[in-house]
Amino acid sequence: MIRVIFMHGIAGSGKSELAHRMAKFIPRCRVLSKDDFRTINGCYVFDRRNENKVRIIFEWFLKKMIDQEDYETIILDNTHLDKEFVLHLLEIIGRRPAEFVFITIPPDVSLLKHVERNKHGVSFSEMIKQDEDYRHSRIRFKIECKVNMIEVRNVHLLTDEEVKHIIESMRFERLRFFNLPQEASAIPNTSYISHLRYALF
Repeated sequence: MIRVIFMHGIAGSGKSELAHRMAKFIPRCRVLSKDDFRTINGCYVFDRRNENKVRIIFEWFLKKMIDQEDYETIILDNTHLDKEFVLHLLEIIGRRPAEFVFITIPPDVSLLKHVERNKHGVSFSEMIKQDEDYRHSRIRFKIECKVNMIEVRNVHLLTDEEVKHIIESMRFERLRFFNLPQEASAIPNTSYISHLRYALF
């Protein structure tokens, strides 16, 4: 049974910092991010024209990690604000018995702090859009879909003991072992929410 941790939050919220700190205390754990494939010659390069390629490479690596069973836990370090992308990742994860959980990091009151902390040059206007998307996606995942979400604040202030406590408090949801789109497509007029509920015990 593989475990997958979805990091959930806007740019500059501390997702990557928390993901890598958690990975140090979880056996056979790997952090995977689309940012891994946006680095060219040691420099981070974000170009929307390349995003489709980045997504394809990211998904290929995830499938390989799932199929080879080299890891017990995979931490997906992306914003995960797009419901369709999350659904597609659940499809990939469902290639073998799996459990998953969301760790959500709410935005600061001042989005300017996110701009200052973000290392990838995300603009303030993009932060505003991500902030809105975050609030909608959080409601969708937590309230409508009943997905277990662990809320973490002030990531940069966490001690190692607090990081370990977060790991110990994770309650994973079990994902059924079947091809999600094929099964779900057989259900007439099925919404995304129904897809996700259908995938859970």
